[in-house]
Amino acid sequence: MLIKTGYDLSFKRYFCKLQPLRSLEAVRTDILALEQETEGLLDEIVGGGRANAATYPCNSWNRIP
Repeated sequence: MLIKTGYDLSFKRYFCKLQPLRSLEAVRTDILALEQETEGLLDEIVGGGRANAATYPCNSWNRIP
């Protein structure tokens, strides 16, 4: 005869407090702010201008659709 003792705790149920989802407008505002913050970073990293096929010959950007 097998006797099973114990209890299975649902940690998510007892220890996690759900937070309401943010509105779409709040998410959109955050994305636009991040876009403005990162504007020009690629140009700074690459050294100005957009990278071309000669610079990155194996890059997926160079694939012809």
